[in-house]
Amino acid sequence: MRLNNNKFLILLFLLTVLSRLFSIYFYGDTDLVNEWRVILLNFENDGIFGSRTVDGEVVPNIFMPPLYGIFLVSLNYFIGNIEILTLTVLYIQLILSTLSVFIIFNILKKFFSKKTCIISTLIFSLFPLHVYSVGQISSITLQIFFLTIFFYFIVKLTEFNNLKYFILLSVISSTLILLRAEFVLFFILSLIYIYFNKKNFKKILISFLLTLILISPYLVRNYIIFDKIVITQSFGYNLWKGNNENLNVDGYYPDLNVNLNKKINDLGYNVKYDLLIDKIYQQEAIEFIKKHPSDITILYFKKIFSFLFLDLNSNYPNYYNFAHIIPKILISFTTLFGMYYGLRNKIFGYFSSYFLINILVISIFFILPRYSLALFPCQIILTSIYFDKFFKNT
Repeated sequence: MRLNNNKFLILLFLLTVLSRLFSIYFYGDTDLVNEWRVILLNFENDGIFGSRTVDGEVVPNIFMPPLYGIFLVSLNYFIGNIEILTLTVLYIQLILSTLSVFIIFNILKKFFSKKTCIISTLIFSLFPLHVYSVGQISSITLQIFFLTIFFYFIVKLTEFNNLKYFILLSVISSTLILLRAEFVLFFILSLIYIYFNKKNFKKILISFLLTLILISPYLVRNYIIFDKIVITQSFGYNLWKGNNENLNVDGYYPDLNVNLNKKINDLGYNVKYDLLIDKIYQQEAIEFIKKHPSDITILYFKKIFSFLFLDLNSNYPNYYNFAHIIPKILISFTTLFGMYYGLRNKIFGYFSSYFLINILVISIFFILPRYSLALFPCQIILTSIYFDKFFKNT
């Protein structure tokens, strides 16, 4: 069978779409909940993009990355009904997830045998957590979609030193930064990799400046409101949630401690509330880390283990479902084997570094099951290295 055989592509399309329709129908969200609903209603009623209300006043958001909220607010402008909006979002996510599968397929074709490409693409398409996530109101499906495009252009830039691909990489990078602010670190590291591979500083500088220009409206907005040039300010909260007296990998906590709760309640309304509360969380986290360095060190390695394999003490609902933990453990083993076999290859070394640095950084904070999906496209590429090696030796 040829690699681009139409029958396989049709089968892939049907399996991808039908599995996601199943997920939406049986497990999908039927309403906007939590912070997404709050952001939508606050913007609708008060014209303020914020997820918190203090003393009856909406405070502007600097806590959450803006893109998914902007996506929901923009769609709601045309739809105006939350139930219809929710369903519309899920079907858009279905489309984007399907496109992600075909983008991964095109990346894999550049490096691997047809057998490896077919098996790896099917795994990417039908991986249970990946399928399930499409039915949830969450930014992860958009993140996977843009990340697969980002990787596609990274691969293109290892082949062609073309300004067009630098520009397209910048556009995609700006969306990923607005979706997950920490991606700026991996964007810069990717530019460094491209520099050593192509040594074209001028085009890399153009890419960096264009990305900065594209995210600048939100940077300006935050500077005007908060006097800070940042996309988000949630370092303190994330650090505290992953490093507090509960010492849980997933950052679960039943109640705020009394002292922390009092500090937060004493704040009252302030336009910089998100900024101020994050400082409180940061101070609390740093104080706890200083007092319990050995506990935090052990917890850090537990987070790494749980990210790669399994959280042995998860509080997350349905975490220990076999459809979740068995595929997760298996893909982690194949990823690690793929990293080992691909270390001497420049582009595979890039993907290995991307995967490893992500885990080391994220484990400073806390680990939720869906976080592993942000690395899933990278894992599929690394897993394919292992599959190719295995098939050649059998």
